[in-house]
Amino acid sequence: MKRKILSVLAVLVAVLMSTMALAACEKTPAGLENGGGSSESMSTGQGGEPSASESAAESGEDGELYEFAASEEAAAQVQSIAEVLGGYDFDDLSGVQSTWLLEQAIYADIAAAGDEISGYDGCKISAAALSSLLESRFGVKYSGGDKEIFYDKYARPWTVKSLRLESFSDGAAVYSAELESEYLDSLCRCEMVFAVEKRGEEYALRLVSNRFEAEFAAPSPEQQAQYLTERLVGLMSADAAKNGAAPEDFSPQAFLISVAATSFEGRGFDPKTPYRRVFYMSPDGLWHFPAEEARRAAYEVLGADFSGFDGCCDFVYDAAADEYVSGLEFGGESAYSCRNISVAAADGGYSVSFTLAANAANGAVYGEYTAKFTAENENGREFLRFAGIIPANS
Repeated sequence: MKRKILSVLAVLVAVLMSTMALAACEKTPAGLENGGGSSESMSTGQGGEPSASESAAESGEDGELYEFAASEEAAAQVQSIAEVLGGYDFDDLSGVQSTWLLEQAIYADIAAAGDEISGYDGCKISAAALSSLLESRFGVKYSGGDKEIFYDKYARPWTVKSLRLESFSDGAAVYSAELESEYLDSLCRCEMVFAVEKRGEEYALRLVSNRFEAEFAAPSPEQQAQYLTERLVGLMSADAAKNGAAPEDFSPQAFLISVAATSFEGRGFDPKTPYRRVFYMSPDGLWHFPAEEARRAAYEVLGADFSGFDGCCDFVYDAAADEYVSGLEFGGESAYSCRNISVAAADGGYSVSFTLAANAANGAVYGEYTAKFTAENENGREFLRFAGIIPANS
């Protein structure tokens, strides 16, 4: 008899647990299992269960806003924005003067939708449409005139591997995303805050802020030597390509710009850089070069004094912030590149052997070269100083 009672109790417990599990599944909003696009998952709270603040919002208009925030449509919007803006920190977009970066997020969407122009490797958008999208997605005004805008295709610097709705309260949704980039060995994370709004009969997300988090292992001296060699070779003149180059043959300004273009995540980032985020682009599309850091980098690598950009590249000195600011886009291909690179410790520093070639498909090969660096230590800071590039046959 006791066995029968235990058996009946076991069945009742199993039925009760199944009922509870079913109720929990019915309570999970649409879109939480699939974050949309290539996201692997989107969930709220532990085990997919809404948090207490979210549960409290599941009534009236707040409940409708929450359901949209947890939907596949919202997840797709968040993912699209994170793929372009995820690597930038900003607390407020209301004061943005230049909308370059925000426009890239919109352009990337249109390019992905295939709005291409025949005979032109890019896309187009009307000023009215761009203005509407900027205001609805980011809450900023467009002041670029009323002409139709043509733009090149924009490669998204990040891939969203997972997306999660962390919390919802008072019309604000907090999402976290794991980001992957071809430039980085490990996943990074961003946390984006959106205002969830009802506009007429439609629901929409408006980006408010983003926080980027990443852990990077410091590059080894060998990696730094390779990175610096690649930067300097890209700045070599035709004469240097023939006869070699000394530190004084390089412009500190050009060197700093080359470093900046490869030391900020999502914009040609090279993890071998010893100057990660020393120079950076803010969400308004402006480059910032803190004067002290610029002097330090020029001194450490080239042994040179840096006193400003002397009108180069539209840099303006901001005395209050003690930094140089420019709205120009840095980057582009250089004339020369390194191939077959190998790094070895030598003579109290590092020797980088490489093949010098024209930076183009099937470009000319100029021969074997060696770049030399000394290992320095000043005031407890270790760094590499460039000593010269020498042709192997000299």
